[in-house]
Amino acid sequence: MTASKIAYVIDFDGTVTEVDITSTMARHFGKEHYIKCSAAYKRGEFGMKEWLARMSAFLPPDPAELMEFARLRAALRPGAKEFFQYARSGERPVYIASDGFGLYIEPILEMHGCREYVAGIFCNRTLPGNGRLETITPHAHESCPVCGNCKAAHVIGLQEEGYRVIYVGDGMNDRFGAAHADAVFARDRLAEICSAAGIPFQRWDDFFDLIETNAPVKNNRNRKFCNPAGEGFYKNSPL
Repeated sequence: MTASKIAYVIDFDGTVTEVDITSTMARHFGKEHYIKCSAAYKRGEFGMKEWLARMSAFLPPDPAELMEFARLRAALRPGAKEFFQYARSGERPVYIASDGFGLYIEPILEMHGCREYVAGIFCNRTLPGNGRLETITPHAHESCPVCGNCKAAHVIGLQEEGYRVIYVGDGMNDRFGAAHADAVFARDRLAEICSAAGIPFQRWDDFFDLIETNAPVKNNRNRKFCNPAGEGFYKNSPL
């Protein structure tokens, strides 16, 4: 894969950051509700969009309290800033695509001096409403109920602009964007899903691996979980 017309779409929680801040936040404030809700999500009873709606109900109503919680857990994965600078120097735009609570992403990037290197952030918005916080999903598919943020649509949109897209992620929800990408860096749960689905990928531990790997394994894009231009989630595909 040559250096021209390449863009990265990167998950945030557990990928850019070492800790999945959204899950940690939901576990801390939701307690037993988090355990029940996450178990149902992992069983495929509903998707991330519903998980966010349910867990938002247990967050404290003050966004400042959540921001302080996030800042204390805002360590970046090793090599993250160096990777952002590397991508900028090679004119490879980096886009963050997150299906978490979203409110802390830009402040954390600014805190670490990385925001200027990120071309765009696609994320949910967690805002005060009805006496509590609510998670708004402006990047959701118009009819698909599964994801709060349609990561596959962001990948396809960049491809339509002429980019070859490299997807970088770690979690279950990243499979939608990864399946449509031209190449994939996967770790943890995403690596397990790619292996099971036959999606070619490059394993990674930290962002120095991305800098050192100029030619990641190409994705054949034969295995997809959704169609963002159509019905969204394929009903015969496991959640």
